[in-house]
Amino acid sequence: MVLLEVFLRWSGTSMPALVTDDDSLGRILKPNTDILLVNEGFYMGRVNQGGYLGPYFPESKPDRVIRIALVGDSYVAGFQVFDRHHFRTIMQERLQRLVPDSVQVLNFGFAGFNLERMYIYYKRRIATVRPDYVLFFIGMDDLTESDKKIGPFCTLQDGRLLIDDTFRDSPDYQRIKALHRIRDTAFYSLHKKALEMYLAGQTPRILFDKMAFLFSPVTVSAPQDTVMTVPSDRLALAQEILRELAQVKDPRVILVVKNRLSEGMVRFIAAQNLPLFNPAGALDSLRTAGIDPNYWKSSSRSGHWNHHAHRAIGNYLASEMRKMMQE
Repeated sequence: MVLLEVFLRWSGTSMPALVTDDDSLGRILKPNTDILLVNEGFYMGRVNQGGYLGPYFPESKPDRVIRIALVGDSYVAGFQVFDRHHFRTIMQERLQRLVPDSVQVLNFGFAGFNLERMYIYYKRRIATVRPDYVLFFIGMDDLTESDKKIGPFCTLQDGRLLIDDTFRDSPDYQRIKALHRIRDTAFYSLHKKALEMYLAGQTPRILFDKMAFLFSPVTVSAPQDTVMTVPSDRLALAQEILRELAQVKDPRVILVVKNRLSEGMVRFIAAQNLPLFNPAGALDSLRTAGIDPNYWKSSSRSGHWNHHAHRAIGNYLASEMRKMMQE
């Protein structure tokens, strides 16, 4: 078994889990972890010592440096492109043209994050790196319940927004913590991935990997262009989170539209005087030029933002942040 584990890691066939469980934050990226992923695109990188993606910056920030934190779900994590092609890098490089080495952009993206988990992560982790700006990437889907059931969550009690940590005492969480050594192996990751693919009806991909298209046709699903309806209780919770974020003056909180927001939500955000960046125009320009920002030619799949989209979004955000920073 030890030899198999060594072979899996050495060959890159499978890697240990890139996540771990924290008593304060729930499921998070595991610091100092190498990542090799093939999905719509291809990603090879590393979770840095601070537990986020991209280069590591010491938490003590020089006064002359402007630090920008990004938080959102898998679109922000960007496990489809190398960091040098991620909008984080493009945005940082463009802003540094003003004053070299004056801007740091930190990527705290995590697959499955919704607004509730972003808020908790901001309060308990992102605030510790002393950012000057925090960009929350949201869509209507981020106002619903998170897929990650084991972790802290927000509640409204008598109109007050509270963070509930009762997950720490749950049997499921205790079992996960007890098995952390087993979960932190390449063999466990390989077994878990194969089981998930089997249950998803992807047996040909398990057996033939990149040649699976010879045995099973590839289907391409277009991104949904509809506005999700959010249950009233979840909408009330999201609005209270946004009210709280609107009260934060340092760092400056900015919302970025990840996908469509309802007109009512846009009006609510405006009423809170929260800055709202919307890169839809930049992505529409790609479509006008005949480029689908969600289509991956290499895998014949639609999904997360591709290289063209990252470049367009990075340029757009750099332009908007430049205006913000000069106010």
